[in-house]
Amino acid sequence: MLRHPRARAARRLTALLLGALLSLPLVAPVTAHAALGDVVVYEVPSFDAFTIGITAGPDGNVWFTESGTNKIGRITPTGDVTEYPVPTPGSTPALVTSGPLNSLWFTESTGNQVGQITTSGDITEYPLPIAGSNPLGIAAGPDGNLWIAENGINSIGLMVPNGSSIPIQLPHANSSVRGITAGPDGNLWFTEYLGNRIGRITTSGDITEYPLPNAGSLPDGITAGPDGNLWFAEGAGRIGRITPSGSITEFPLPDPATSLTGITSGPDGNLWFAEGASHIGRITTSGDITGFPLPGPARLPYYLTAGADRGIWFTEIWGSAIGRLDPLAAPTAAPAAGLAARPSAPSTAG
Repeated sequence: MLRHPRARAARRLTALLLGALLSLPLVAPVTAHAALGDVVVYEVPSFDAFTIGITAGPDGNVWFTESGTNKIGRITPTGDVTEYPVPTPGSTPALVTSGPLNSLWFTESTGNQVGQITTSGDITEYPLPIAGSNPLGIAAGPDGNLWIAENGINSIGLMVPNGSSIPIQLPHANSSVRGITAGPDGNLWFTEYLGNRIGRITTSGDITEYPLPNAGSLPDGITAGPDGNLWFAEGAGRIGRITPSGSITEFPLPDPATSLTGITSGPDGNLWFAEGASHIGRITTSGDITGFPLPGPARLPYYLTAGADRGIWFTEIWGSAIGRLDPLAAPTAAPAAGLAARPSAPSTAG
């Protein structure tokens, strides 16, 4: 049975998310047939781990952040977990990406640093030049550098692999930049959570912003889709799509109160996203949406990645767990009532 985090740690994570935003034995996983193939949930050994960021590594494993216990975790395709403490105490590791030097790179939200961890577990930390940068999203660019969503100073950071970095200021104040990803056009694309915009930055630092058609959309995670567009998850209960030329379409979920966070491209040619109510969602490139319930107690899936094993892996905050869903398996049950939908009137801008 998954353990629930203490109230103290819950308040700490809530403050992080809203304000911006040692190998151990593995506990037996919880396995269940959900609405799409098998879902397996692996409990992280450390209590109050608060798993948030997740990415596929160059070693065929999946790597994730433990913001509550100040660790970086690695999980193999068979579910074996190893945890690596971050050297700086209380640094609050947030999001993570595979990047240069055959390493994983992660942001330290309160530590004001970017960390590099090799696949053997060696960690190096690089301080950001401006205090209070509050780094969140991070992505490897086509130029071989790291690009960072610096929420606290309203900037996109450019970091070369030796750790030197410079911030590039956004045009509008208080944008609250969150997610960032490499696009199919050779640029980086990012979300402005409070600015209600999607941004594009070239590798030379030129920024273009695209307002979303609906106010208060709260865009969070963003990913490159299999169709050559960018897809993003909105906290206001919509999935958005933006073309490289800036044309935006939003696809609403049936329940507008559904808060969405992370999104990733799957091996099945669809996009997969995290719903804040014990569900993982799927959207086709034509906009058909289906929600699938997770097994067991109440869960809060947060960010996702497609693993080398062709599974969809996700972090689960309240249970301090990592889950895996098989997107290629045949459904074993009907989708959850009220969560399957094809938006009849998506909103479009651009």
